[in-house]
Amino acid sequence: MGNSRNEEWFSFLNEKKFRKPIDGKADHFEANLLWVSEDTVAVNLGQTRNETGIESLKYIPQNFFEEICNELSKIDESQFDKEIKKVIYSHVPKSERLRLSTLDQIIDIKTRETYQSIETLREQIQKINREYDQLEEKFTEDNRKYLQNQLKEKNRELTAFNKSKPKEVAKPAQKDVKLSEQIDKLHAEKDKLISDQKAADEKLSEVTLGISTYDRLMKMLENLEKSIEVFAEEFNDVGDEVDIKFEKLFKYSINKQPIEEKISHLNKERIDSESELGTDSDKSISKKVKGIDKKLKDLEQKLDKPQRDHQAYLKDLKEWERGKKEIIGNKKILGSVENLKNELSELDLIPDRLKKLHAKRIGHAKSIYRSLTAVCEIYKSLYKPVQDFIVSNPDIKDKTALSFDVSIINFGFQDNFFDWVSRGTTGSFYGVSEGAKVASDIVAKYDFNIPGQSVDFIEDILHHLSFDQKGEKKEEISIKSQLKKGKSMVSLYDYIFSLEYLKPRYVLKMGEKELSELSPGERGTLLLIFYLLVDKDDIPLVIDQPEHNLDNQTVYGVLVPAIKKAKARRQVIIVTHNPNLAVVCNSDQIIYASLNIKDNHRLKYLSGAIENPEINKIMVDVLEGTWPAFDYRNNVYIHRS
Repeated sequence: MGNSRNEEWFSFLNEKKFRKPIDGKADHFEANLLWVSEDTVAVNLGQTRNETGIESLKYIPQNFFEEICNELSKIDESQFDKEIKKVIYSHVPKSERLRLSTLDQIIDIKTRETYQSIETLREQIQKINREYDQLEEKFTEDNRKYLQNQLKEKNRELTAFNKSKPKEVAKPAQKDVKLSEQIDKLHAEKDKLISDQKAADEKLSEVTLGISTYDRLMKMLENLEKSIEVFAEEFNDVGDEVDIKFEKLFKYSINKQPIEEKISHLNKERIDSESELGTDSDKSISKKVKGIDKKLKDLEQKLDKPQRDHQAYLKDLKEWERGKKEIIGNKKILGSVENLKNELSELDLIPDRLKKLHAKRIGHAKSIYRSLTAVCEIYKSLYKPVQDFIVSNPDIKDKTALSFDVSIINFGFQDNFFDWVSRGTTGSFYGVSEGAKVASDIVAKYDFNIPGQSVDFIEDILHHLSFDQKGEKKEEISIKSQLKKGKSMVSLYDYIFSLEYLKPRYVLKMGEKELSELSPGERGTLLLIFYLLVDKDDIPLVIDQPEHNLDNQTVYGVLVPAIKKAKARRQVIIVTHNPNLAVVCNSDQIIYASLNIKDNHRLKYLSGAIENPEINKIMVDVLEGTWPAFDYRNNVYIHRS
């Protein structure tokens, strides 16, 4: 009737009991709720709550109370947390609510841009990690040996090739000087063409690389343009509320012409180079070389045998020299002697490059941490009103020692970490339970609210991955060998350096205990205090057996004063079997329910003030167990005192 949002926890009006579909009993009953305003609400007990309706009373069913006080899920994702947030929201000044209806919505609006900057930093970390992983792959001992073996094989090939040098054939006396000059001239032309062909080949490679680079730059500009357009749309969505347009604040122009001109020029050069290197065009080098070879063949047939032998020797010698040059190569020719030497020498530069990349990703991780602390400050500003209220209210502060704080806490690193790292391979994290304990012990060492501790944590995790801490010698071990099948080094690094496992979260304490450390009874006390004293809502509050998880001392010392104070500003209805609540709270009205089994299970209700003799007698019988029982306990306590 009050359109309670806690319908799913109703203990009687549910599909297993009174609303069981096969019986359909609930459909035959109607209940009426009469308000002081004389408004009446009539509801069929078989119908579910109106999702779009207003909650006119707050009801805490026993099942709901039990669940949120005993749940073992992460606090920030729990029903308990949601209830606490509702109360916190009630203390946020209306001017600070930004016309939003929940605390989470306010937090989202206030932290959205900060989290966007965090995502940008994480993208930068991902790029660094990809480069870092590639360098690590190169710096392995296996890769060094592979390059060394390739170089050894190439040198062996060069030695063998040197032995194949054509045997010198002496130049005979020239009989036909003019013919020899023609042949020499053609050989010189052919050598130039071959040199031009090689140059054209290299130029085509450079041109193709240049086009690719300029295309990449063009795409980067297009991505920037699109990002600005998207940002402008988002900015204007917000700016429209205060009549500010993005275009008034930010003007930019992108001149793509220089890049377009470069691409156009390089494409022409590529066409020219391809034409030179092709086989179809009459201007192609290969066709010119074939033409010279035909002329040489015709002229050489006119030479005598000693001259032909000498020309054959010169031809073989040039081919041999070209072959030797290709084997030796240069830094750019993959697989050549000089290229392999360069690759090996660059391995020695990798440690310094890795060190610089590591410093960059640590720097980004520090920036992420600073952003998280900025989010913490936003949290603190939102929780400050309720904290101030608690501090200024002795009934809450002195009896419960409640306090609020905001912390950066670890959310499941030790669990998610093993999505990548196998506990079945040699290393610091070997063993299912043993590995889990090592991870938990590392996490427990660090207070993530202290600047610098998050970086120390990262370094500690990497150290445990790089060196087997279980052995006496702490031997170095490959991180890659510890990964689960299908997992990559890059994704593991991304997780570790992104700090996505660290999140700002309010910490609610009772004395020195955090919310997660409280017993179900203590959580129950905390929740009741929130509803009774901290919650600013003034709609009627109905609580079903709040004493269930509480001892009588807590009921009397904490709950009773809270109820007395709460009933001064809102109607409080409690279902209870506890005399401390019914009597000591000085209830304005007692409603007694009895079930007559003999009279067809008829329910009977009797109501009245505590002073009503009939009500008073029923209270003694039901709550105290009759006068004899009450007197007996009283005598025992007096006797023992």
